[in-house]
Amino acid sequence: MAVMAIAMTFVLSAGEIDLSVGAVAGLASVVVAMGMDIGGPVFGVIAGLSAGLLVGTINGLLTTRVGIPSFLTTLAMMGIATGTAMWISDTKAVPIIEQGYAWLFGGGNVGPVPVLLYWTLIAGVIGHVVLKKTTFGRRVLATGGGETAARYSGIDTRSIKFRVLLISAMAAAIAGMLYAGRLQSGRFQLGQGDELSVIAACVLGGTSLFGGMGTVVGTIVGALM
Repeated sequence: MAVMAIAMTFVLSAGEIDLSVGAVAGLASVVVAMGMDIGGPVFGVIAGLSAGLLVGTINGLLTTRVGIPSFLTTLAMMGIATGTAMWISDTKAVPIIEQGYAWLFGGGNVGPVPVLLYWTLIAGVIGHVVLKKTTFGRRVLATGGGETAARYSGIDTRSIKFRVLLISAMAAAIAGMLYAGRLQSGRFQLGQGDELSVIAACVLGGTSLFGGMGTVVGTIVGALM
């Protein structure tokens, strides 16, 4: 969940919202499991990431180019992603027998430390540096703090919003792959309801629902709470 929460910090900081993350995680878990049955672990990982890329692109285009509010866009995508996962899996769990994948994506330990903790730490460090130390992060916060002012200052706010929605969907896909590795199966139910927990973690950590303010470190603390 922490991986999705870190990405959601960027979405909320830019003044948008993504309600489809839980459903995308479930879809990605099914896609990666089915992909491994077809072409092995590498193909499965590529298929899972491609599912997130496709969803994020659709969410971003509908929000920034068509002008549909992200609340409605991602709410609709939540139903579409869940329905697609149920359809392609026939509502059944798809087993994962590849032990190397299961170890790397959530099921293993390095000494006494679970691999999932390393995923969280890596995502947290990258998210914190990008949000606080890069031009992109400053533009995300500026877009959420005042879109009109940001646009007049030369920031392509539509591009910023497209990219944060894309990042959110990709993070949800990775979270779904971690679910699948941890439970050694892909299921459409994985991730259901996570969108509310993810948003709550961000808000508890100090990210504003109205944009312009976000902290990855606070989000991780909120996820632990």
